[in-house]
This record gives sequence, C-alpha cells and structure tokens, in this order.
Amino acid sequence: MLTGFIEKNKVAAKRLKGGKTVSLIGDSLPVDGPLTRTYTDRLMAVGDAAGMVMPTNGGGIQTAMITGRLAA
Repeated sequence: MLTGFIEKNKVAAKRLKGGKTVSLIGDSLPVDGPLTRTYTDRLMAVGDAAGMVMPTNGGGIQTAMITGRLAA
C-alpha cells in the first residue's frame, strides 16, 4: 500500500527517496460495522475501534479522523 502511494505521488517519492522500511506493522479491523453507541461517561470510541473504517477498502478513514479530532 505504501509502495503504491509512493509510486503515484511525486512529492512523496521525492521526499522518501533513499528511505528504507524499518518495520511493517499490521492488525485486523472489525468487520461487524459501526458500534451502535460509541460513547459513555468520559470515553468515546473512534476510528476502527468504533467500526468506522471499512476493512475492504479503507473507506471511512477520513470520517474516523474527523471524529477523533472532535472527541479531543
């Protein structure tokens, strides 16, 4: 995914030229869909923790980021 981004983005390619991968980290995403309630007293789940990201194509990441900012 990162390699494809770098290949398609000239600015990223220029900045990352000569760089090396230090480590690869991945994890699973929930596939049940969004939680019915994403908050409780002094706590709010956002992003993939709240099921806001579609595991098939990454859709919803922008919404998850906006929600995280609002929660802060």
